Amino acid sequence: MTVYIAGGSNSLKRDGWTRTFRETHTADAVNLSIGATMSMMAAARLYLAPQVAAGDTVVWEYGINDLNHLARGFPLPVLLRHIEYLLNDCAARGAHVLPLYLRPLWVESPTVQPRYPSDNWRGYEGALYDLFGRYGVPILDFSRHYRETTGASRVPDRVYSNRNHIATRPDLMHMIASAVADRLPGHRPAARLGLYNASRTLRIETGFCTRTFTNAALSLPVTPGPAAFTAPPDGPARRVTGLLVLTHKKGGALRVSWPGGSRKVSVSNPEAGRFDRHTLKFISFEYLFGFAPELAPGETIAMDRHDAPGGVLARLQGFARPDRQAGAGRLALIAGIATETAH
Repeated sequence: MTVYIAGGSNSLKRDGWTRTFRETHTADAVNLSIGATMSMMAAARLYLAPQVAAGDTVVWEYGINDLNHLARGFPLPVLLRHIEYLLNDCAARGAHVLPLYLRPLWVESPTVQPRYPSDNWRGYEGALYDLFGRYGVPILDFSRHYRETTGASRVPDRVYSNRNHIATRPDLMHMIASAVADRLPGHRPAARLGLYNASRTLRIETGFCTRTFTNAALSLPVTPGPAAFTAPPDGPARRVTGLLVLTHKKGGALRVSWPGGSRKVSVSNPEAGRFDRHTLKFISFEYLFGFAPELAPGETIAMDRHDAPGGVLARLQGFARPDRQAGAGRLALIAGIATETAH
């Protein structure tokens, strides 16, 4: 059995729980985590990891980033649909799932307030428990586990190093690592239920990629662009739900075109501003455009560089709205086009 960890930055800390897990438990572990991303990234990373097989376990470590993005206005049904895609994918492969649910400080603390105005994050926890529960997959809720283990009435603020990270104290990291290990191999999800994704199936199209990007955290097929995907003429219609992009502080912008429409999208990421490096993001068209472009069989969606200033959509994760200088940047790399098709 191999344990695949798909989570956020709390699973990437140098002295974090994943290091403790590797040092204290015998299971092989592969870290697929990407910081500052939602559960949509976990579904995409799993799709692009064909080595995950029957008997393996996928640890889903989310909650903090999901809640932060929901508080910014991200649509809850879109997020839940992609969590269900992960469950469906694991069920089809015969893999187990072990959800590790972490809450941000602003949810736990009575004195720390959310930074964003939307209230649609409030339905997340109930929907999350319902979704995993219907698939027969119990959640390892860190806050609940902490209270039961310590006898505390709530998780104190000192458990956090900041708003979005559990403090990497050895006792806390051992608590999380041991709780995960004690619940291995997790549970194999029930057969497809289609609570949020109906009869659709997620695909990450990469056939247009021309080379491989590799760093310490990941290895992915990519292209600097242009990129295009054509719905197979003899297949079902496709909904194009987003892009998997290695963004950069000088990433620039893309023009996305399909029959009947086009949009300009920023792939210049200010989160990477302190570093001259790429960061992987899932750019949701349903959030950015308000809809997912649809392709009839044989129709094509294309992405190419857009260097002129102005008119660039930049809602997701606070992406920079490229000016002339940023727009001239071409360092972002396209790693996949996310589509949905009938099952």
